[in-house]
Amino acid sequence: MSHLRGDALLNSELLRQFAERIVASLKSSPVELEPEEHRKQLADLLARVGGLNHYELLGLGESATDEQIFDAYMSLARLVHPSHVPRLSLEGLAAGPELLFERATLAYLTLSDEDRRRAYNIQIGLAAPNSGPVPVGEERLAEQREIAERNYRMAKELADEGEYFYAIELLYTACRYVRKAEYHALLARCQGENPQWVRKAIQNYSRAIELDPSDDDSRLAVAELYERDGNVPMARREYLALLERVPGHPDALDGLQRLKR
Repeated sequence: MSHLRGDALLNSELLRQFAERIVASLKSSPVELEPEEHRKQLADLLARVGGLNHYELLGLGESATDEQIFDAYMSLARLVHPSHVPRLSLEGLAAGPELLFERATLAYLTLSDEDRRRAYNIQIGLAAPNSGPVPVGEERLAEQREIAERNYRMAKELADEGEYFYAIELLYTACRYVRKAEYHALLARCQGENPQWVRKAIQNYSRAIELDPSDDDSRLAVAELYERDGNVPMARREYLALLERVPGHPDALDGLQRLKR
């Protein structure tokens, strides 16, 4: 997939991760369409995609909620994912589904973030740069707190279902708007599921502890991540710090025993 790699928002690594999540979704719940009807829908989208804005592509109105944007993206991404090419006998024509998947993902990333969406609305003429009610001061802060809490609740549900990648996307916005221990702890939990993101997870657990020094679950989690990452001195330090707060903590004692082996 290469059509939109030059876009700063949708790089090849991010696109690959989205593609992998959709593949996992399709494995557990395949698209229930006959090949002929599936090909017809793809052909129709390809014929119209150049003239569609992000809302139109996802089949959404301008006031769509975060939940509606997510559901619309999942539905479209599952329909157009390039993994369907062999089943639909579209060998040699994979560029079409690839383009549609990239466009769908770019639409989701744009509309699911408040600031990106606001800028996009101005770009396509849905709002003028200096017109319309733009929240400021306390009103703006209240709006951000509401968005952050909504994203956190959605992310928690997704994380409980094992959909860590999408949960992380929601939590980035939540943590940017509001610094809450539980937001950073959940972000760290999700990041910790990816071996390549262990250090990012450690950073967010550490932020959670800074915001809530009584968060012993995060203290234990960060110690275990240091241990997993092979950083024995830091793992030992964190286990000992937990034992200072909670003498005899069984998981901390077990951790120290493992580090002695």
